[in-house]
Amino acid sequence: SILATPNRVLAMSSPADPKYDFVTKPKEDFYCPVTLDLLQEPYLTPCCGNHLSKDVYYRLRGKHCPICRKPLLMAVLNKHHQRGVLSLKVRCPNKAEGCKWEGEMSNQKQHLSTCQYVEESCPHRCGRMFIRLKMEEHKSQHCPLRPFTCQHCREY
Repeated sequence: SILATPNRVLAMSSPADPKYDFVTKPKEDFYCPVTLDLLQEPYLTPCCGNHLSKDVYYRLRGKHCPICRKPLLMAVLNKHHQRGVLSLKVRCPNKAEGCKWEGEMSNQKQHLSTCQYVEESCPHRCGRMFIRLKMEEHKSQHCPLRPFTCQHCREY
């Protein structure tokens, strides 16, 4: 789509946020018109009613709105719009490794804390990386640095 301002015309596309694999494509107004990043903290401008990212708003506060060029004195966090963004359905970033999880963007961090397809370094510091699903087998059976009991003295 095209966004017209008094001084110029900006070509707008709907960028794909590389951090998220959306189940359905987000609405265009869920993106900052300046950075084209997903609006996780959307600030509503009173001058023209558009949303800006928190970073853009704080950088431009007291200057001019990048959309309508009017003075940008104040904007407010639009929690309704924020809930809409955070409720977008996303897939786990480990889908290619086999994870089938789909859920709201607001729950992705919690999911990743327990996802069995997250890759981690071996805790024995052998330098190998494994998904959580395979780590226990590596640690107990294959890791060259795994602790073991000496068959002669019965100590670790």
